[in-house]
Amino acid sequence: MTAKEAQPALAEVANRFLLSLESNQTNVASLTINSFIRWCGPQRKPSSLTPAEIARFSQQLPPTDIELPQKMDTLRAFLVYIKSSKLSTGNLAAHVKPRKCKNPRTTSANCRPSKEPVYLTPEGYDSLKEELEVLKAKKPVIIKAVQTAAADKDFRENSPLAAAKEELGHVEGRISELEETLKLAKVAQQDTGERKQVGIGNRVNLKEVTTGEKTCYTIVTTREARPFNGKISDSSPLGKALVGKSTGELIEITAPAGKICYIIESIGNTGS
Repeated sequence: MTAKEAQPALAEVANRFLLSLESNQTNVASLTINSFIRWCGPQRKPSSLTPAEIARFSQQLPPTDIELPQKMDTLRAFLVYIKSSKLSTGNLAAHVKPRKCKNPRTTSANCRPSKEPVYLTPEGYDSLKEELEVLKAKKPVIIKAVQTAAADKDFRENSPLAAAKEELGHVEGRISELEETLKLAKVAQQDTGERKQVGIGNRVNLKEVTTGEKTCYTIVTTREARPFNGKISDSSPLGKALVGKSTGELIEITAPAGKICYIIESIGNTGS
């Protein structure tokens, strides 16, 4: 039996990946991963996945989906998991790219009009500025690597020159995206009044009514949402239920397992 034949099926690998996540991450990730598994075929071997298939799946997702960035990150994380488990040698995560918008006046990141403000938390704004500075400092190093590889005249497929050019393209594209985002950015103002209400940038401590289990979430925009790290979008079901509410209020969420009730114990700012 070859190494490829000995591999577990894609569906089994997906289950392992989902089980490796924290319990509050599973519901969010399972929707995207299960959709990907059905699309590829549950009995496929991970090593049989191709870059073209990854690109086709990611580009068939609607570019206007407000949860698209979150779905892209989930799929990338799964493909990185496959590679780290030594079930694939290629960097398949690099081929997860959303479909570009047809309207030339929209951005490729989320298909919103380029003149529409991009709302960010103070933390998110600072994070993007820091990333931009790091990439700008990195770009000359990559350019030097391209020049060095070109001088070697090694033009084979997957040569150092091809790899350096690909990395330069990714960095330049990300720099352009960050510059456009920061140009349109509006930093969300946090409520500092006595009767503070939940808004973007607030850290909310919740207690589940039935079990007494306590959780903490930070409300952010869709662009910044990272459910795996406790950052939920204001457009997500839980985020929508929380926005505008105050300490002591009861909220109710409908989940696959039934209705869940939370009490808002406290509201703070990300910088507090």
